[in-house]
Amino acid sequence: MGYEQDLDQLVTFLEQTHPDLYRNITKEAFYTEVDNLKNKRMIKEQFQLELMKLVAKINDPHTTVNIPNYDIPFRIMPIGDKYYIVDDYVNVESSYVGKSITAINGIQVDSYLKNFDEYIAFDNEAWKKTSYCDLLSNLYFLKMMEHSNEITFDL
Repeated sequence: MGYEQDLDQLVTFLEQTHPDLYRNITKEAFYTEVDNLKNKRMIKEQFQLELMKLVAKINDPHTTVNIPNYDIPFRIMPIGDKYYIVDDYVNVESSYVGKSITAINGIQVDSYLKNFDEYIAFDNEAWKKTSYCDLLSNLYFLKMMEHSNEITFDL
């Protein structure tokens, strides 16, 4: 499927509304990325991921691509260098609350989270960790990243 028109609309919108679109990426580099996207054949989910990467290259944490959000039923927060389940929205007396996430699909959490960097813009570590938690909680995003409906958290 072609998403050229959607991409062109996004670029036009960004150029018309962003106060300093080319502060962190040159216009030439940005358009090179746009042209590369136009030459890819993608399904909707791939296109959404590619848009997230494109907008992250602007490197403005206030400019993001929103994708559908099918939250897992846990609230995850960074505490120190670990990511903890701090609330279970389904079970009041959950055995998961207070546990740290050690791995996702068998990959150590720190290594797994590094894969998120190309999808987010951040200007400090606190925002980076908050963005990690947002993406960790988004089952739609995780399924797109994994190309699978099965996501396993090790605690």
